[in-house]
Amino acid sequence: MRAATLWLARGLVMFRAVVPGRLVQRWVLAFVRMEASCCERDSPHYKFLQRYVSHFEQAGTIDRMRAFLRHGPREIAARRLDAWVRIGAFCTLRHEVLGRHLGKHGVPPKLLTEAQLALSPGCDLTCEGCYTAEDRGGRAPSRERIAHLVDEAVSAGAFAIHVVGKGEPFLSPAWTKDLLSVIGERPHVFFTIATHGMRIDDDLAARLAHLGNVFLLVSVDGPRELHDARRGEGSYDKVHAALLRLRTHGAVFGFSCMVSAKNHEALTSPHYISEREASGAAIGIFSRYFPLTGESMADLALDQDTLATYKERFELARKTSSLTLLDLDDVEQHTGCHSRAGESIYIDGMTGQISPCLRVPFAPDDCRVDAHVGSLSRALSHRFFVEYRNRDKSCPTWCGANLSHELAKVTALVSEHGAPPARLPAYEARSAELYARPTKRRLPILTAEEEA
Repeated sequence: MRAATLWLARGLVMFRAVVPGRLVQRWVLAFVRMEASCCERDSPHYKFLQRYVSHFEQAGTIDRMRAFLRHGPREIAARRLDAWVRIGAFCTLRHEVLGRHLGKHGVPPKLLTEAQLALSPGCDLTCEGCYTAEDRGGRAPSRERIAHLVDEAVSAGAFAIHVVGKGEPFLSPAWTKDLLSVIGERPHVFFTIATHGMRIDDDLAARLAHLGNVFLLVSVDGPRELHDARRGEGSYDKVHAALLRLRTHGAVFGFSCMVSAKNHEALTSPHYISEREASGAAIGIFSRYFPLTGESMADLALDQDTLATYKERFELARKTSSLTLLDLDDVEQHTGCHSRAGESIYIDGMTGQISPCLRVPFAPDDCRVDAHVGSLSRALSHRFFVEYRNRDKSCPTWCGANLSHELAKVTALVSEHGAPPARLPAYEARSAELYARPTKRRLPILTAEEEA
């Protein structure tokens, strides 16, 4: 079947010069809006599509995808078209079928739409404020285990897999080959991979471009001075060399950045965003600092003043930029918590531990997925997750609203099923400190271009 659909995609690409691009774009948008109308109207997935699809269109993201299919290398364009059609068709069909058997054998009580998957136990950098610095280690999962974890998430409804750490996914060439082979064998699943980018050579850039179902998110934490201060001298130039390779080979990628008290002004400056657009990025993901690891909390945490300034500047940048910009807290503020709604989950690929999300990676010890304990669907039927998703009205709609409050709820819930993880009390205390700290005015950090 895959060979047949890929052959069909190659045939369609042959006629791409004569097919009206705007007509195809209208078909795509109609399909996305149809999918939204089919899902529950109060679900985060529905609310996300309702709020952001028009922004993707206005910011030119869809135009960029259409331009690539029209002008990009023919074989890569065909593979990408084949993957996009498969992802849209298969995820809709899968949800229709699984939705009729919720809670039955092999099907969780609520279907996922995405899963965060930590697969890399180590990193060659020591970035200030890294959220996984205290939780690294272990053995990288084998190719067979990666495939098993992905398939478990897909069987629970997920059509998007986000490879998020804990370390750098391209640290080992041999392991990278295994990861990409798993991705290549599943063109019906959409993958994103978070990376610092400095391990991307021409061979890897070409391989990533060849895959039609993967989107790379490369970390760029500010202009050269700020990025190098966090990630090491010379890292900014190495990242931009990698972005050039990705663009040259026709890979689709975006940028991500951690927003902190040190860099929030620079990250929302027109100069920074225009540089990201010039590099070839298709989207920008902004993630606000959270103190899962306690290092440099006093220097990085956004107090109420800096947070208000950042939110105002980000909203202006979002409205005026020709790039699609997403702040993850802003998304959840408008859609509600994807994890609480049962649409998202975090899986530690080294240990098999399953927990609500990257920001709240805590759950009872027996919530695991591996060959000895059980399936992901079985773990999601655990009473912890059932109660976690049947939230009471006193919980905030997303962690960014009041992380301390959310952690207190999770601590109480985990405690009903055993001892809380050792890291949880310290994290809860740091999060409470965020709301107890007095605000203080900080002078904005300006780049040389802004000062001029």
